[in-house]
Amino acid sequence: WVRERHQRQWRARWKVGEDVTRAEDIRDVLRVSVHYAMREVTGPPFPPWLAVPADLDVLDTKIARLSTLVG
Repeated sequence: WVRERHQRQWRARWKVGEDVTRAEDIRDVLRVSVHYAMREVTGPPFPPWLAVPADLDVLDTKIARLSTLVG
């Protein structure tokens, strides 16, 4: 359904004159899809396309590293 949404959305955006590339539209579709998927998913196992680590220790390490970078 993600591919179908991309095809429909990309055509609709072009028809209304929005200057958007296929890559930009794919990015936008994935952002929306992840948002909705995460609202429905309450925990592991996560669908592979979400790229959420199954090992929570890995996720904790990545969050700690991000916190250090952000400050």
